[in-house]
Amino acid sequence: MALFLGRLTPDTRSRDLEDLFAKYGRVTRLDIKRGTNSGFGFVEYEDPRDAEEAVHKLNRHVVNGSEIVVEFAKNNGRRAGDNECFKCGREGHWARDCRESGRRDGRDRRRYCELPYMSKYPPSACLRELPLSPLERDQACEEFIASAA
Repeated sequence: MALFLGRLTPDTRSRDLEDLFAKYGRVTRLDIKRGTNSGFGFVEYEDPRDAEEAVHKLNRHVVNGSEIVVEFAKNNGRRAGDNECFKCGREGHWARDCRESGRRDGRDRRRYCELPYMSKYPPSACLRELPLSPLERDQACEEFIASAA
C-alpha cells in the first residue's frame, strides 16, 4: 500500500525518510520528487496495516524543520496509463466519469454524514462548504479517515 508524502524540504534525503518509515514496517519502495522550494514523494509498504499506522503516527511529523503530510496515495502511488481512470485503474473512462464512488464527479458526500460529528449537516453538504473552523475541519477529516479504515 502506497502513501503520499507532501511538504518535503529540498534537503530531505531518502535515507532520512527510510529510517523514519521503516519503524512502522517493511518499506518496499521510496520515491522522492524535488521541486524548487519543496518536494513530495511516495513510500510503499508490504503490509497495509503498516501503512495505516504510518499515516496515523507520521502525518504532521516534523522532518528537517517542516511539518510533512502523510496520506494514502491515489492509484497506489502510480501514474495511470493514458487510457486509465486514476481512481479505479480501469480503462475506458476518465476519473470524472468514474462510477466507482457512485457520483458523477467522483466524490461521495454520504460518507461524511455517517460520522457523528457531521450528522448535523445535510447529506448534500460538502466539507469545504461548511462553516467549520480549521480545528473542526481537521477533526472531521480525522474522523472520516478513521471511519474509512
